[in-house]
Amino acid sequence: YGEPLAKCVGIITPFSAQVNQIKTACGEFDIKAGKGDDQLTVGTVHSLQGAERKIIIFSQVYTRHNDGGFIDMDPSMLNVAVSRAKDAFLVFGDLDIIEAAPSSSPRGLLAKYLFTDERNELEFSVGQRPDLLQICGHPKLLTNAEEHDAFLS
Repeated sequence: YGEPLAKCVGIITPFSAQVNQIKTACGEFDIKAGKGDDQLTVGTVHSLQGAERKIIIFSQVYTRHNDGGFIDMDPSMLNVAVSRAKDAFLVFGDLDIIEAAPSSSPRGLLAKYLFTDERNELEFSVGQRPDLLQICGHPKLLTNAEEHDAFLS
C-alpha cells in the first residue's frame, strides 16, 4: 500500500489478554503496537470501534477445545471486527470453530464468506529449518492441528 504498517493494518481480538500478548510480540520485533497514530493498532473489538484499516487481522484465540460462543453472544461484535476492514479481513486461529458453527450464528455467517471461495485460503510453504537441528537432532514436522495435539499429549 506504500504506507507505514500503522496506517494500513489493525489487529482485533476478543480478549484483552491476547491484546497484551500481541503487543509484547510486536515489541520483540521493534513494532510499536497500541492505539497511537504511529503505532500498529491492536485492541479488542470493543476498544477499536471506528478504527478502520485496509487490512484487519482477527486473532480469534478460540480452538476446538472451547466452542467460541463468546463471539456469537453479541452479533454486533463480529460485525464491528469485519466492518473495520476496508480491503481484507484475515482470520487467524482454529477455523474449525467457525466452520462448525450454526449457519445463522455470526460465526456461521463468517464461515459462509470465508469458505465459499477457495481463493480466500492462504497457504504457506514449509521451508527447511536447520536451526531446529541445534535443539533437537530429529525434529518432527507437524502440519496440522491434530498432529500438534497428539505431539502435546
